Amino acid sequence: MKKNLLKSLMVIGMVLAIQIVGQAQVIDFESFKSTFETLKSTPGGGNMVLENSITINEPYTLESTTDNPVAINASTPNQIIVGTGGFLTIGEGVTISTTTAAFINVTAGGTLVTYDGCIITSTASRPVQGDGGMITINGGTITTSNHPAVQANSASTVVTINSGDIASTNTATLTRGLIVQNGSKAVINGGTISADPSVSGRGVGLIAGTLIVNGGTISAAGTSGRGIQGDDNGALIYINGGTIKAENANTTGNGAVVLQKGTRAIITGGTYVCQPNKALVVNAASATAKFWDFRAFSLSADPVAGTYDAEQTVTLIKTTAPSTICSETGAVLTNFAEGAAIHYTIDGTNPDQESAVYTTPFSVPIPTTVKTVAVKDGFLGLVNSFTYSSITTGLKQPNQKIANVNTVLHEVIDLSGINEVNNVEILNLNGQVVRSFKNPTANIQVSDLKQGVYILKINAREGSLTQKVIKR
Repeated sequence: MKKNLLKSLMVIGMVLAIQIVGQAQVIDFESFKSTFETLKSTPGGGNMVLENSITINEPYTLESTTDNPVAINASTPNQIIVGTGGFLTIGEGVTISTTTAAFINVTAGGTLVTYDGCIITSTASRPVQGDGGMITINGGTITTSNHPAVQANSASTVVTINSGDIASTNTATLTRGLIVQNGSKAVINGGTISADPSVSGRGVGLIAGTLIVNGGTISAAGTSGRGIQGDDNGALIYINGGTIKAENANTTGNGAVVLQKGTRAIITGGTYVCQPNKALVVNAASATAKFWDFRAFSLSADPVAGTYDAEQTVTLIKTTAPSTICSETGAVLTNFAEGAAIHYTIDGTNPDQESAVYTTPFSVPIPTTVKTVAVKDGFLGLVNSFTYSSITTGLKQPNQKIANVNTVLHEVIDLSGINEVNNVEILNLNGQVVRSFKNPTANIQVSDLKQGVYILKINAREGSLTQKVIKR
């Protein structure tokens, strides 16, 4: 009897605390869930304090509204651990503040996903850490005033950033927005990752990890800043796109992308905002650090892609630009992608190092798509595509009302009897438009068109026509 009464009084006390001051203390996952559900339904929301570490081993969503925001606070050593089977989603209306290192710790078998409208912040250390789990950032803000904002910490950890803001700020000391280490992997498709101290900062730091940049913005604002830094023999960087900034870095050994020790970087794209000779920098003491910069190669084909009426003999052409890789003193260094072979396919699949190596011109039937890629040391550049179409490919059956247009042109294209013509185009056999007429209301003069074979396209209310014509 006394136990039941005591339990009832405790529950009443918790509810009163929520209703009166908007704050409640939680000690385990069950009380965490019930408290959060109560707060997000309470006008004006409220605060909850994590008094112990909790482990999540099931799907759970932390999401409220801007009218009923919920704040979650914790201090050292209390954590939210996302363990095996745990799938924690954090969305709008949720603010998490902590002084605990690795406050949200995603371990093996756990998953964390964030969305726009959430804030995760630490005043002392890294607010999000992966110790074997999956972290996907689709939005929200993750910040810290010291250490990395997000840290990938073990070989089975994968961090994917699609949107959102990840930032580490401090007035003087070295900080990193994201750190990837111990064999972990990060893929950046969007969002912003920054480290903004006044002197030294690394947008992304790698220590024996893999980084793939396809988009987004990575920046370091300090005068000794480095947008991306590879710090170890096991660091591997792929940059296919995105913007990497170190625009204030003006001291020796700093720049947009900096390699130390035996770091390797494979570059196929990206935009670099920095001081002159500070885009791609290899430190002088890092003799084993290497860049494969495939941006130096431009692959083209002769004849150009287009429309043809017979088999073509294709010549692949590789144009090489000078290296832009520099030592920390600004001296141009060797691009290890030099001498790359061209591999190609003609069956529509993307080529790789196992595909045919181009040595001499080759014949292709029509239609065919030729795809090419530069390959060196097992690393690949961007895939290029050249499509050779048949003049009959994709031709539409003409509507009966416009089927009587002559296939031999002299002075005019006779549009009589065709109502409401939207547009007429004349294309050469390379697929280039040489004449275009919008909403013609009379016959079209083509007396100045050179003699030859063309493709005529007519779009009208009655239908459309695409056919080969001869200009006499």
